Amino acid sequence: MSQWLLKLLLIPPLVLGAVALGWLVVSRDAPERHPPEERAVAVRVVEVPEIAVVPRATGHGVVEPSRVWQGVAEIGARVVEEHPQLSRGALLPADSLLLRLDTTDVELRIAEAEAAKSVLEAQISELERREANTRDSLAIEEQALELAEAELGRQRELLERGTVPQSIVEREERQTVAQRQSVQNLQNQLTLIPAERAVLQAQMQQREADLATARRDLDRSELRLPFDARIAQVNIRRDQAASQGQVLVEADAMERVEVNAQIAMDHMRRLIPRDLELSPFSPDAPAAMAERFEAVGLEAVVRLRAGDLSVEWPGRVARISEIVDPNTRTVGIIVEVDRPYDLVVPGEVPPLVKSMFVEVKLSGPAKAPLPVVPRSAVRAGRVHVVGDDGRLKIRPVEVAFVQGEITVLASGLTSGERVVVSDLVPAIEGMRLIPTHDDNLLARIKRDAAAADGES
Repeated sequence: MSQWLLKLLLIPPLVLGAVALGWLVVSRDAPERHPPEERAVAVRVVEVPEIAVVPRATGHGVVEPSRVWQGVAEIGARVVEEHPQLSRGALLPADSLLLRLDTTDVELRIAEAEAAKSVLEAQISELERREANTRDSLAIEEQALELAEAELGRQRELLERGTVPQSIVEREERQTVAQRQSVQNLQNQLTLIPAERAVLQAQMQQREADLATARRDLDRSELRLPFDARIAQVNIRRDQAASQGQVLVEADAMERVEVNAQIAMDHMRRLIPRDLELSPFSPDAPAAMAERFEAVGLEAVVRLRAGDLSVEWPGRVARISEIVDPNTRTVGIIVEVDRPYDLVVPGEVPPLVKSMFVEVKLSGPAKAPLPVVPRSAVRAGRVHVVGDDGRLKIRPVEVAFVQGEITVLASGLTSGERVVVSDLVPAIEGMRLIPTHDDNLLARIKRDAAAADGES
């Protein structure tokens, strides 16, 4: 009975608690509803400038001399003299005597040819005297023939009158025939003399040619520099025998060097105007090309970088290489540097020497003003723009070209628009933005766009 009593005693408190809880729920005020707040994102922006961009391109290449001279032995002989400074790397002026070859054999050939020429001159002189004597003899014999024929005619008249016997006439006829034979022999001798003279004259020309060749070989015994040069290779020394056709010395010209710089084709397109006419078939094609490159304002600078050393030389675009590398899609631009040794400062500025790896920077005339933005601001052909209402707009743009850290736009933006330059993830069009102008980045964009010395 007591347990049932206890259970009954618990019912009133439970009922009272349920009633109190229901009253509290019914009497409580409804919760106040607030619209969701829109969160704004802070971003860095730059106002788009329109700048006349200086197109640039950077390439690398190896320095080569504009002219390479090979001193070839034109005769085979022993070296009897050499220049005291003839060694690799030596700088020698034009017309320096590098090597002299032994000329004993050549001098013997000259003496032999002169002696043979003297013999032929004597033979020609003798032939001329013989011709003169033969002509004199022919004249006498012709006179004798005339007398003999006259006497024969007189004897025949006497024979007809019967005053002389037949034997006398026959004797005169034999004498006349003999005289005619003598005249004919002399005429034959005169006929053969021109042929003999032609043979002797041909032999004389041959001896004169041998003599001229020998004298020319005498001049070829000296090996001289044709221009100011740096010795690149020495293949023979004094008292060594040189073979005909052997390369004895190699030298590189000092007045000019060339660099075949490999430039990306898309970079070259913005440097060379489309209306530039380059005809490789005109007689003055190399000079004409150089003049046209200069006319369009294409400039070149050759730079050497080695550790903390950075040296520059003014260059000149001379021509375009004959091939395009299909692997790297680059074209070779031949840049010339005049007098590379003039700027040498020992210990500070080295000369441009063969096989030196250098950087070549090309720049052209400024293009028409176009909108310029940082390279990182263009994402898949679109840019993020802060609208006048402070909200994000995703704008498609057309890229004219990319140069270094800037992108030049052909269309899609106008000057003064605010472009987002910071990373915006996620980028939702219409989202609110809090823009902050990045003046330092804007100044760097303007400097890179207008400078002729920057990375491509």
